[in-house]
Amino acid sequence: GSPRVGGGKVSIGHTGADTGVRGSVAAFDANTGKLAWRFWNVPGDPSKGFENKALEMAAKTWSGDQWWMVGGGDVWDPITYDATTGLLIYGTAGATPDIYFGDRADLKVGGQRLFAGCIVAVNAATGKYVWHYQPSIHSENFHVLIADISIHGQKRHVVMTVPRNGTFYILDAKSGTLISKKAIDGRPAAEANIRTTTGHNWWPMSYNSVTGLVYIPAYDDVAKPTGYLTEAVGRLVAWDPLHESARWSVPERFPTNSGVLSTAGNLVFQGEGTGAFEAFSADTGQKLWSIETGSAIDAVPVSFAVKGEQYVLVPVGLGSH
Repeated sequence: GSPRVGGGKVSIGHTGADTGVRGSVAAFDANTGKLAWRFWNVPGDPSKGFENKALEMAAKTWSGDQWWMVGGGDVWDPITYDATTGLLIYGTAGATPDIYFGDRADLKVGGQRLFAGCIVAVNAATGKYVWHYQPSIHSENFHVLIADISIHGQKRHVVMTVPRNGTFYILDAKSGTLISKKAIDGRPAAEANIRTTTGHNWWPMSYNSVTGLVYIPAYDDVAKPTGYLTEAVGRLVAWDPLHESARWSVPERFPTNSGVLSTAGNLVFQGEGTGAFEAFSADTGQKLWSIETGSAIDAVPVSFAVKGEQYVLVPVGLGSH
């Protein structure tokens, strides 16, 4: 995964849930590189004891023959450091698919399998567990946005995220309490599904405090809702978290497109799998310009300024993330 810096620590996770890896997040001292702490996201062999009380609690949500061999809960997508709460907040992948382990963790009796398929918050300084929220035991969890928004006239410090299941979740950043959830395709939230008609993959979203919208690189699996992008197309969704509805959306030819960048200048940038790099009006979704790069784009655009002139930079080429 990509390292994240905050609170004097460099934090990083790893991938491998598909092959039985026991997921964790490790934090290193930013100055010395010394390991400060490691938080395991799923419990290990109970005969060897548990690293902390949180994992002892989590173990009670697993069952099946040799369930501790299943693994999962890895953190291969962005980790967010929240300076306001002092928390490290991240999403975990699901438990390893049963196809590899037979009845070791039967889906029907396997319980919640904490902390796989969760949003997890730990103390960034110590690695001590603080809270978790599980959108679905099957769903991978991706980009975690932190923002201050006004809900019913009250300022709230919140987590906003869209897991694989295509549901937009708002959680209280300090406590993890669910504030709201809504499927971004407009249907009732479908927590139990691995896929919904509209879903979200790992590409990062963007929150714009000027428009109050979250820009989501989504996909519509139009023919096979339970398939893996086999018949899917893409969609850039401008989501209003307060009204729980899409302000606008733009269809895209392929389901694999880049992350999203939005700016204070009322602009939204995204690259497409077709090779087009495009700029949209952040409030209306009107396409302002598009250039052809000649190769697919699935990276994340960034913006910077040199001598007062603003630039946008995006890597080009499939696999450019």
